[in-house]
Amino acid sequence: MMHVTLTPLPSYPNEFVGSPLGTNRIGWHLILLRARRQPLDWIATVRVFCKKNTAGTQRIPVALTLVKQVFGVKLGILFLGDCNALFRVRLQNVSDTADSVDLTLLSIPSLIAAIGVYLQNPTAFRDGFQSARGSWTAQVRKGLLAAALKGQDFKNDYRLWTRYFDTWSEGRLQRIADALSARPSVSVLVFCAMENGAALAATLASVRAQTYPVAALCIATPGQAEKAVHSAAANEYVAILQAGEVLPRHALLLLVHELGRQETDALLADEDNIGPDGTRADPWFKPQPSLTMMCSGLLSRGVWIVRSSVLGQALASAAVPGWAECIRLAVWFMLHSAGGAHRIRRVPRLLTHRRADTQAAPPAMLAQVVNMFLGGLGVQATVTPEFPLRLRWHGGELTTRQVNLIVPTRLRGSIQLRCLLDVLAHTTYRNFKMLIVVTQDAPLDKAQRQAAERLRAAGPVRIELLRRASFNYSLANNFGASRTDGAFICLLNDDVSTLDGDWLDRMVAVFSDKNVGIVGAKLYYPNMTTQHGGVIMGLGGLADHVNRFLPRGEPGYMWRGEVDQELSVVTGACLLVRRDVFERVGGLDEALATGFNDVDFCLRARALRYSVVMAASVELIHHETLSFGHHYADIPDQEAADVALMQERWAAVCAADPFHNPNLSLTGPNEWALAVPPRVNLDEPRYEGPP
Repeated sequence: MMHVTLTPLPSYPNEFVGSPLGTNRIGWHLILLRARRQPLDWIATVRVFCKKNTAGTQRIPVALTLVKQVFGVKLGILFLGDCNALFRVRLQNVSDTADSVDLTLLSIPSLIAAIGVYLQNPTAFRDGFQSARGSWTAQVRKGLLAAALKGQDFKNDYRLWTRYFDTWSEGRLQRIADALSARPSVSVLVFCAMENGAALAATLASVRAQTYPVAALCIATPGQAEKAVHSAAANEYVAILQAGEVLPRHALLLLVHELGRQETDALLADEDNIGPDGTRADPWFKPQPSLTMMCSGLLSRGVWIVRSSVLGQALASAAVPGWAECIRLAVWFMLHSAGGAHRIRRVPRLLTHRRADTQAAPPAMLAQVVNMFLGGLGVQATVTPEFPLRLRWHGGELTTRQVNLIVPTRLRGSIQLRCLLDVLAHTTYRNFKMLIVVTQDAPLDKAQRQAAERLRAAGPVRIELLRRASFNYSLANNFGASRTDGAFICLLNDDVSTLDGDWLDRMVAVFSDKNVGIVGAKLYYPNMTTQHGGVIMGLGGLADHVNRFLPRGEPGYMWRGEVDQELSVVTGACLLVRRDVFERVGGLDEALATGFNDVDFCLRARALRYSVVMAASVELIHHETLSFGHHYADIPDQEAADVALMQERWAAVCAADPFHNPNLSLTGPNEWALAVPPRVNLDEPRYEGPP
């Protein structure tokens, strides 16, 4: 048994740190926590820092429902490795600052630990078990790991989640107010299509209930909008609302707190729906804004707080309809046009509750604003006038440039040959060439030569032999790129087939936005459920595909299964990149011979400030891993080494992918489930990616 009384961390209310007394024993432990002067329903998050390896951490929520609660003691299950552990404990849902926290560790047999982990979250165990490949024991291990990382089973209970993670006591709000570095004057500007009504009354009541002082409350009604905007802009910042959008009482305080943390011109926040009885549901946890997502209109709802001078510039730059959503879009596009889009940040807090009678801008007006600014940016694209708005890219001259399809393959297998022939037969892009790269240390055999002849007869195909004994995906693609000269390079798996002939035309057209360096496609399994809808960093521990198994035609969470969007990573199974970007990035990292090379490549491109776009309207079929099998099936040690390399190289984005909200899960398979606990803290910096 090991025991320690943890000491408070200065400047971090209800956070405690310490190392247990006694020698660590490798294995499973029962962890007992007791916080003095707290009610029984607090929750704790435990982070374990290994002094032997400072990069290694565990972050495990302590389960609340495993055992009977006695005298405020909480119990959970934890695995300790071979290290001197430093524990950091954060208490959440507490009524006041705790005096101290007592932590005790009891070593327990692995069988008891397995039972306890399973009981704390059987749903996560089942999901992890079903998603694992390999033997029965490997599936059990993954199931237990998923349950341990997920913590208490909230069953996606939003009411329970908000109770623990979106409850703000008077004491907590007072501490935030006392810590403000500045107290700017804030106006609230409410747009309203009609001057009277329950929606407007609810919004105004929520503004008057704010804990942060409101310098002016201005109502923009038809015919009076210009006057209201002018009055609101007399103060330093303007919070923009539409009638029916209701603020929790701490909304302005938290927005002002965030303004003091970083140089920014505007902030937006998460939102949910609220019913007549005050019941909250359907949260929208938003990604960091980007051009493609802003074009959808999905981020234009909910409170924004904007620097008054910026608001004035946005409204002076164009005639904008008098709706809050239109004004917010105008602010973002104006800053983007001036190179300042990175000065608009999201606050991952629920700061707007949306009533059923909230007034919404007509989609045609939103499309008018977006199309006007896209034209000014020189981007050859328009959006459709339905909500959410959908981008339609018009490539123009770009679609005349040569694209080199680079396909590493063994030139074996009937499905692979059928896929390649399908691509050659149905791709309508007029100027493409396919380069087949075969990696082996011997000449092509008879079957390979016959397959090569069929491909050459079907289209513009060249075969290159890379004389190597072992396959290296990165080397094969770099080799292929060095033997081509087209304006675009498309990395393409040999087990990908088409759904629409113009897939390549539409991918090339996305590059009409000159900031885009890489474009990915939406890929389906043969049963028409999603195999790839982009990649989220940190998901599953390092990186994984999003929207996996989402049926074709289903919009997914926040329509993110259907709208084009910027992401950190797209899969290399079908990845189009500008040649100049490929060369500037330096190609794929040949040290990553088997997996994660596409992940690393995209992240290095983003580090150079190129956008990575997942074009959801571009759809193909992926018969996953048919040619080369599971990446690390026979080399598990290499997988561990590659994972360690990637986690060290990309630790910041693994911890906080800007295109995934920290209130959403990273322990698949449902990346859109509620995070327990959320990965957000008012006092910690957040990675939002390169500006």
